Amino acid sequence: MPLHIYEGNSGKLITTILRPGRRHKQANIGKLLKKLVSYIRHHFKNTTMIVRGDGHFASDDFMDWCETENHAHFLTGLTGNKKLHELSQVTVDSGKREYQRANNPVKFYHSFNYKAGS
Repeated sequence: MPLHIYEGNSGKLITTILRPGRRHKQANIGKLLKKLVSYIRHHFKNTTMIVRGDGHFASDDFMDWCETENHAHFLTGLTGNKKLHELSQVTVDSGKREYQRANNPVKFYHSFNYKAGS
């Protein structure tokens, strides 16, 4: 399972890390990302870093660590549930209106605090 790391402004590939394909997607992702962010931080001390990825990046240990790390943030996809759909409905409705108005695909982002009960 390749993990591709890109620089956000230029889109250039920094590195690709091969991970075992038969493990749970979240297995050691927090440990790996903490190590990578710390390495980059050593070389670029004041750089704000945003880790963006699919839902398998949404590991508790990495998200908790980002909240305490200066200039490190994350943006991940999550599998939907009733509460997430409710919290994002205003943005979904805005996106639908904009799509109908412009007749072009649109992409909207939404931010809110959420923590699952389990």
